[in-house]
Formats: sequence, C-alpha cells, structure tokens
Amino acid sequence: MDDRAARDLAGGSSAAALTATTAFAGAAALTSASSATAATSTTSTAAASTASTATAVCGNRASSSRDSHDVNCMTTGAISRTLIADFSGRLVHPQRPVIVIYGQRAYGAVDEQAGQYAVTKFAHIYYMPLVPVGSVWLTKPDRGIPTPLNGKSVLSAYARTWGLLAGTLMLVAGLSGAILTAVLGVVILGASIATWKLWGKRTSEDAKLRGNLNALAFGTYCPPELLSGPIRQHYTLELQRRQQITPNARPPEDVARFGTRDLGELVRTYGILSLHGTSQAREQLSELLRLKAPSAELADGIYRDKNTAGDDPGAGDGFQLPAERAAMLAVIDDAARQRMLRA
Repeated sequence: MDDRAARDLAGGSSAAALTATTAFAGAAALTSASSATAATSTTSTAAASTASTATAVCGNRASSSRDSHDVNCMTTGAISRTLIADFSGRLVHPQRPVIVIYGQRAYGAVDEQAGQYAVTKFAHIYYMPLVPVGSVWLTKPDRGIPTPLNGKSVLSAYARTWGLLAGTLMLVAGLSGAILTAVLGVVILGASIATWKLWGKRTSEDAKLRGNLNALAFGTYCPPELLSGPIRQHYTLELQRRQQITPNARPPEDVARFGTRDLGELVRTYGILSLHGTSQAREQLSELLRLKAPSAELADGIYRDKNTAGDDPGAGDGFQLPAERAAMLAVIDDAARQRMLRA
C-alpha cells in the first residue's frame, strides 16, 4: 500500500510539473526542465497570491475576456512589477496607475505697474494652458478685479508655454540638417521671449502716465476699458459729482483744448474722457495727455484760474503741477503711489 501511494504521488507530481512547464513554455529565462519547473511553480504561486490579493482589494472585479484571466484594476503598487501569466502562457504586466495633472492656473502676466498686472486663468493639463476661463486684474496677490478676456494676456500665455516648447523642438529638429526648420524655431523662440520684454511691464512714458492717472481717478492701475459695467457706472457718477461740486469747473473738452496745471482738474478730466469711450473723447484724451501749458486765452478769458497752489500732490484740486514735463510726470507718479498707499 505504501509503494502504491508513493507511485501515485510521484505520478501526480510529474503531471503537475508537466502542466506547469507547458503553461510557461518559451520563456527565455528557462535553462533546464528542473529549474523551469521550480521557477514556474514559484511564479505561479506568487501570481495566484497577488491576483487573489488584488481581486480582494478591488472587490472581486476581475476582467472577463476571452483568453485572459488578469485582474483589471488599479492597486497601490502591489502588483506594479509582478508578472502574471494568462491562459496563453504569456508573461504580462498588470495595468499600472497613470497620474494626470490638470486644473486651473493663471498665465500671461502683462502690463505690470507698481505690483499690479493682468493675468488669465486657463484650464490646463500638465501645466500647459488649454482653454482660457477668464481674465483678472490683480491689485494684490490675493485680490483682483474680474475683467473681460484680455487678448494680450491670452496670447502671452500661449507664447510663453506652447511657443517655447514648439520653438525648442523645431530648433533641435533643425540641427540635424533642416536649416529652415531651425530658423523658424529661432523666430518662434524670439517672439515668445519678446512677450516678456514688450508686454510684461509698462515701460513707455505714455503707458506709465495713463496708469498713474488710472490710479488717481479709479483707485487702480487697471485700464478703464477693462472695468466691468457696474464699476464703470460707479466711477462715472462719482466723477460727475466731483465735477459738479468743484467751483469754476471747466468742461472736459476745454481742459483738453487749453491745458491745465491743476492736478485735480487733470485727474477729473482724464477719468471722464476715458470712461466716455467715443472717438471724439479719445482724441480729446490724447490731447490732454500732452500735458501742454495752459493757453494764454485763460488769463483774460472766462476761465480764469482762481485756484491757489497747494503743497500736497494727493490733495487733488488746488495743487499746481510744475511747468517742466519731466517734473510733472514725477509728481503725478508720486501722487499715484500715495493714493494707492491710502487705498
């Protein structure tokens, strides 16, 4: 009886070894039948154990395909490097987790002045902007004014991300012999970098002057054309009120025509004309920003300047600007900074 049991056990072991060896036939790592049998038994045991664990973790959700019995679910790396055998005898990797970074992010900072600037929020994937969601004028790191979509900011966002990527790839590809591709890549890179230089900060005298007058008239360096309807309406009414209560106030078109040295009058006129928006108002605004000396017609005409000179540039009406343009610009800039400190 013992000899017979031994023979049956030996026969069963041989059959199991033959079956396991057949299931993993063709593996390059098998150097001998005995080592293959041992390796296959060990691998099958580990795979079965891992598959059972993964199936338990995933709530017994196993894939039902015609020739596969692998577990089709993501685990926390438990089987990320384990080889699992399917019914065809192939060693396959189980499905691995994929990390996708997406969300919303601000790009395209432009027109920076005194720490305020415009940005645009984009839906992004892997930090590359895809679709613009909306633009904001940031007055402080955690505070901003919603504005209509800013075209300059949107273009800068694409140029500083996709433009840099495309230009770099074309330049690298062109180095292998495609000279035209390399040249085009250099052009795209140059245009992308130029958006920081040209649009990143307000550098021109006219842009800085407009920004300072915006700060004095509206309490922000944001251009008035970017302000929303309710905010524009609020400042329109406020400037009209200030115009009405000011003694001997001249109409904005006369201030633009004859010039002024009164800071308060200059700010009121700028605010009213910039909010008006018509082509005639824009022409008068351009004339006003020349900061020309008051016309001699004012000396004996109906618009005699009865204001007395003040000593506080932030006081508004009564403060007389200096005659020289450079000194005038410096005083306006200082007044704008004082105004924003009090905001």
